[in-house]
Amino acid sequence: MDALCPGYEEDDIFNERVIPNIEALISDHPHEDIAVVTHGGVIGGFCRHVMGITVRGSVELSNAGISTYEVREGQEQGQMLRLNDTCHLEQ
Repeated sequence: MDALCPGYEEDDIFNERVIPNIEALISDHPHEDIAVVTHGGVIGGFCRHVMGITVRGSVELSNAGISTYEVREGQEQGQMLRLNDTCHLEQ
């Protein structure tokens, strides 16, 4: 596939780079609340990963949307509590 723009990464390469880093943040901070503030590509990739969605563009994100992923004590896998919540923004 021809690059869409300079520096473009294929989804699998991008996900192999960013998802382990988010998972490391989660595992390095058990019993803590953490916030990851980043661009939609990282958030969308992580959300698709934890929800088992493989099609890019299937998770639509708005600017400044809040997504919440929770891992409870004793669980290996967490759950998506909020996806792209924008209720804090003026409409």
